[in-house]
Amino acid sequence: MFVESVAKLCKAAPIDMIHILCNDSGSGLCWYQNLYPGANGPSHCKHISVGDRALDFLNMWQEGAAKAGIKDMRVNLSHTWGIDNILPRLKPGQSLNGMTADGGQGFIEIGTPFRNDHLAPVFMMPRPILVCKQLQKAQQSSAPLRINLKGPEDLDAVRLLERYLHNPVGEGPLACYRALNEVAATFVGEAHAAQLLEVWQAVEDACELVGPYNTGGRLYDLGSVHQRWITRPFVAFPAELEGDDLHYWRDYIFQAQDEKHAMDMTDLQGHKWLAGYGGFFLLHSTSRDMMALLQPCVAKATSLEGYAVDGTARRYLKGLTLRIRMALCIIRNARNAVEFQWMMDENPVPENEPVDKSQRPHFQGDAQLVRINQLVREEIDNCYDMIAILDEADKADIPVLILVPKKFEQVLFLGPDVQDQLRHKIRIIEDHRRDFLRIWRSTNK
Repeated sequence: MFVESVAKLCKAAPIDMIHILCNDSGSGLCWYQNLYPGANGPSHCKHISVGDRALDFLNMWQEGAAKAGIKDMRVNLSHTWGIDNILPRLKPGQSLNGMTADGGQGFIEIGTPFRNDHLAPVFMMPRPILVCKQLQKAQQSSAPLRINLKGPEDLDAVRLLERYLHNPVGEGPLACYRALNEVAATFVGEAHAAQLLEVWQAVEDACELVGPYNTGGRLYDLGSVHQRWITRPFVAFPAELEGDDLHYWRDYIFQAQDEKHAMDMTDLQGHKWLAGYGGFFLLHSTSRDMMALLQPCVAKATSLEGYAVDGTARRYLKGLTLRIRMALCIIRNARNAVEFQWMMDENPVPENEPVDKSQRPHFQGDAQLVRINQLVREEIDNCYDMIAILDEADKADIPVLILVPKKFEQVLFLGPDVQDQLRHKIRIIEDHRRDFLRIWRSTNK
């Protein structure tokens, strides 16, 4: 069945390379030890090793491609660990986790797929420095390139690739930045290329800072989208919300094991690894450093719009400005969400009337109540900033968030009505501001 399916696929499209991602601990390969429920599968094939099964799977793709007339199909099977012993048995064109039979590379990745982008759900955030370094690596290998262009507007990567085809990057950091400077000049001219390169460098440095926050998914994707940090309201008792105040965000929470997990914003992929004061402190420090890198870039990128060499460059630079502004909002939102949940975790509802713990008269109540009100106000302001950016982007017809049509909205993707959901979020927060008085006492009622 698989062979015939691959043959039909290859007849429909001239495919010469297949990359198979056995994600979520090797799903799809039965009797694999790292499956979530443990090793299991049909009884009749229990005696067949996972390595043999993986080899059969790789062979199947090449057999199906050959039936369609494609004789040199390359196929890679990734995220299947513990079966490296089959590497010497791989055939030409086959690779396991990117490794070939002779220990070489099955392919070299250029760019980043959407879901692996450090700043997703920001749409098409430029990573030309990453791409340039990947191209330098490609020059030293005969392995084919696996190019992850995000679309035709991924212009910096497109222009780097065009340059690479005619003029390889060369070795070392100096050659890399010389190539990047040449590409930057195609947008703003030689006189201002260094300034655009500074913006690209700041984006790359920010991505490096948040890179370690990856537990099988990137932080802002897991939190901002999968847990709906962007659109869910910051309220003391989310489980008490009803109707549309609840369902517009609750229906899209990813991997919530029960309602208690769903109401916990830092329950990411079924566990709390970014929780407590330690989690908040680390993310707060990272967010501070990322914003220090990106905030000056807004003014730099805005000024560069005036030096665009043509309309295409002007649109690219406008998109760059909008996306950096949106990235700052995503970073603030994540920082606010983690601090908010930490405060909720540390302050359960008291059995009796809340006690005034204030040590300063001008606080007019508990100091933590002052902070939680500051925090939700910061989040409201952040929502208004996001609405303004999205409205401006809509007028310019420049996408800044990864969005899907409403009928395709689901746990992994935001729908097209983010502005309306943000306004809804603000209204719910304001309607429930006094709920915090059930946790902290105020002398200013």
